[in-house]
Amino acid sequence: MSKKTAQLAERVRTKLYELPEEKIAEVLDFVEFLAERYAQPKEILVSKRGSREALLECIGIWAFEPGELDELLIKIEHGRQMELEEIGC
Repeated sequence: MSKKTAQLAERVRTKLYELPEEKIAEVLDFVEFLAERYAQPKEILVSKRGSREALLECIGIWAFEPGELDELLIKIEHGRQMELEEIGC
C-alpha cells in the first residue's frame, strides 16, 4: 500500500467513526460495489480455474504419465460443471 493510499484509508476510517451505524452500512455497500466493479471479471477467473496453467501455478511441475494430466483435468472440469449447476450458474 502506498503512503498516499494509507493516508486516504486513514481519513476514511476517521470519518467513519463520525457516522451513524446505518450510514456506515451504506458506505460498506458502496465499497463492496466498487470492489466488485473493479475486480477481475468472473469469466476470466472461472475459465482459468482447473486449467493446466492454474494447476501448475499452485503445485509447480509434477511428472505425469502420458494422458494422466488430461484425464485429471477432465475430472476437474466435470466436478466444476456439477458445482456450477448446484449454485445455479
